[in-house]
Amino acid sequence: MSGTRKINKLYSELSRYNTNHLLHFIISMFTGAWLIVWIIVADQNAAMRARIRNKIGKLQDPNYKPEGTSRLVSILLVLFIMFIIVTAIGSQP
Repeated sequence: MSGTRKINKLYSELSRYNTNHLLHFIISMFTGAWLIVWIIVADQNAAMRARIRNKIGKLQDPNYKPEGTSRLVSILLVLFIMFIIVTAIGSQP
């Protein structure tokens, strides 16, 4: 497979890892707890898209420096939300 075909295939693969933020927002408004799922899904999709973009960059330029992905913020956000939920449940009479 030529380099151009590989790049086109990778670009088409990028669209598979889009997060539908509007849908997740609406579900989160009704359930509240869906916010945790939304953060996890968005984080996984962002990480996969970064990996694909890094592959594309390496195919286009041999000197390409891959971009890093920090999942720490997402992990801390999920833990914070879980803490709030647990403390809210524990403080009810």
